[in-house]
Amino acid sequence: MAKDLAKAGIVYFTAAGEKTALKVAQSLEKMAFETDLSRAGREPEIEAKRGELSPLKAWCKRQFESASLIVFIASAGIAVRSIAPFIESKTKDPAVVVIDECACFTISLLSGHLGGANRLAVALAEDLGSTAVITTATDRHGLLAVDSWALENGLEVLNPEAIKPLSMRVLAGESLSLYTELELELKLPAGIRPTEDPARADILISIYERSKGEAELSNQPSTAGAGASKLEPEKAQLRLCPKLLYLGIGCRKNTSSASLKSFVDSWLDELQIARAALKGIASIDLKAEEEAILDYAREKKLELNFFSAAELNALSGDFTGSDFVQEVTGTDNVCERAASLAAGPGSKLILKKTTGQGVSLAIAQTKLGEI
Repeated sequence: MAKDLAKAGIVYFTAAGEKTALKVAQSLEKMAFETDLSRAGREPEIEAKRGELSPLKAWCKRQFESASLIVFIASAGIAVRSIAPFIESKTKDPAVVVIDECACFTISLLSGHLGGANRLAVALAEDLGSTAVITTATDRHGLLAVDSWALENGLEVLNPEAIKPLSMRVLAGESLSLYTELELELKLPAGIRPTEDPARADILISIYERSKGEAELSNQPSTAGAGASKLEPEKAQLRLCPKLLYLGIGCRKNTSSASLKSFVDSWLDELQIARAALKGIASIDLKAEEEAILDYAREKKLELNFFSAAELNALSGDFTGSDFVQEVTGTDNVCERAASLAAGPGSKLILKKTTGQGVSLAIAQTKLGEI
């Protein structure tokens, strides 16, 4: 089940807790969350049949599968025991916040950085007039939290195992170096400095599985000893990926989902494009019910954009025209025009129209902005 990025589950146990829960719901709804309030404790936990989850744990399981935030109006102990069976990793777990019934303390309990629990705990505390309790080390010392910085700037962490060693270096007083081949207007926080050397960068921002700088280095003859590596694999390097790419897709009617997926994925692999860089799919409105396109969007969790022929024709640019496509669809090119239109003004095509298996594909990159 896919997580709804704007869903928050709130659980309370008493009438006093309900008052606080309602205030929390109002606050979260102002932050564009869809809230789900539940009262626990009406059915005693001991009534759970052997081998089955108690009502509260069953509720927690559902929230872990679908929500991005869980709020307990209860003691921290109850929250810990309730969520313990479902915790997986910092990249998968929802944010968990605990608030006491009297709203004196708002505690970030789980997924403080990547899940956003720290930020949400602070925001809720401000609305409730309570004290935010944040225990992550970098935050307590007022230092850079690289995973929080990535989240705030729309960068997906590709290798979360690198977060801990880099955070330890920050806590030891070190600064971190950053490399990107993207022409981003970077506003770097204190503690991060730019570098032109991808091999020694602590943080790498790229839309590719392997950066261009790495590819160039790997193709150079080695002057190091037999056991040396040009890319220093023993050094933790945090890889971050912005969502910048739109797939422009056209296809024959009733093209199979397997054929479309095979063709698109083969080109992404060929170009070494990270799947995390994909933001959406675009096509002509004639394809709005094409199952192959819909299936691929669902699988990759991509936004869908469908445009009329008139909208596509109104876009100026150097596109690969086809008389046949013009006759069938009303526009001379679907994939390039749709991808460019979805990516917005200033976008550029990083893959021009290519065809195969009854599918046409183009890839457009949105205009690079400020981070």
